Amino acid sequence: MSSRLPAPRHTFRVPCEYSKSRLYFEVRIYNNAADLQRVAAVNGGHSLRRLAHTKGICQPFGIRRYPDKKERAAGQRARTQPICGRILFTHTYLNSMVIAHEVAHAAIAYAERRGFLVNEPGDGQFVGAGEERFCRVLGDMVGLIYWNLMKLGYATVINPAKRKTGRVFTQSH
Repeated sequence: MSSRLPAPRHTFRVPCEYSKSRLYFEVRIYNNAADLQRVAAVNGGHSLRRLAHTKGICQPFGIRRYPDKKERAAGQRARTQPICGRILFTHTYLNSMVIAHEVAHAAIAYAERRGFLVNEPGDGQFVGAGEERFCRVLGDMVGLIYWNLMKLGYATVINPAKRKTGRVFTQSH
């Protein structure tokens, strides 16, 4: 087995809050589950056995860039880079359930990074501002992933496997 990691089939960025933040997640789509699992194992520190049934994964992280000696002398300080992590999907299991599940993980990681509460109480009639913001972030990210998938030629983004209901879903790509 080669030590080189499989390259994604597609890669694009999804901003966390469409017009309010420069923070983003990188989305990668791999050809099959084995490729995704291999990349997730190396980048996430998990065993392949633990990832055996993984069809998508969110890997949140933060990267701090530290200035070199010349930049420090000029007064520059360490900065957190705008990437919040990666969301990995596999082409063969690209469906609305997997997308929503992994983006929910991403939205939670973003909410934690930005420091707004998801579970603050509402007034009994309306939800709290943090919950509303969380739902807006989730909707923005899912919508932008679907928009990018449509640009890439995916007519429908549904798993071509039988579900528990017995219905068969189709995918054109």
